[in-house]
Amino acid sequence: MELQKAEEKIGDRPRPGPAPPVWPVFCCLEKYEQLKQFLEELFPNQLNISGEIASERGAFEVILLDSGEIVHSKKKGDGYVDSDAKLQRICNAIKMRLESKRSVSDQKQNAGAC
Repeated sequence: MELQKAEEKIGDRPRPGPAPPVWPVFCCLEKYEQLKQFLEELFPNQLNISGEIASERGAFEVILLDSGEIVHSKKKGDGYVDSDAKLQRICNAIKMRLESKRSVSDQKQNAGAC
């Protein structure tokens, strides 16, 4: 029953748009919501966070969709995001991606100025 409620909650969310997409794959809605809220507060109006419920138990992954980078994977031994070190690793990956996107955007603007 909880799984069905979670699917209904997530199912009608739009897929990631122009903001850098962060795509958690999860089996625990509460942990997903906690991480989502934290990232939205840390990176206000900078991310498009969506997610999906994993088809298998024990999954909790954080993926940067535009690069395909898996920055956290419970299945590969990272566990849940339950420590500052794990959270910092995710945040660092997002910061690097945001900086990279800004750099590319700045280069395009400068090239158009000539």
